[in-house]
Amino acid sequence: MGLGELADVIGPERVVGVPVGEITALAYDSRHVAPGTLFFAIPGDHVDGHDFIGDAVARGARAVVAERESAGLAVPQLLGKRARDALADAADAWFGRPSERLEVIGVTGTDGKTTTSYLAVAALQ
Repeated sequence: MGLGELADVIGPERVVGVPVGEITALAYDSRHVAPGTLFFAIPGDHVDGHDFIGDAVARGARAVVAERESAGLAVPQLLGKRARDALADAADAWFGRPSERLEVIGVTGTDGKTTTSYLAVAALQ
């Protein structure tokens, strides 16, 4: 999938650089980045993905999705308010919008949920 196509899906507020080229994978852990990967810098409670942008680029990231700009990067940056939401949107497009093909049944109550779940599975198979 092309970086430009994924940029359209993500809808960044600002783009630094030109979003061109093929994306071969999505990653939010810099240790899993290989050449061609789109890296998502997600801030967390204990670790901030922005601290690993340099490592991701060194491992071959084609572009970075982040919440704030990193100066001096040689790859495009897609900047927005929530990198976590951008990852969800990108993954949905990357995997062919699987939620559109899912069938979901909810079972609630105090007693009989497991039995009802097994009966529903048997009926649908």
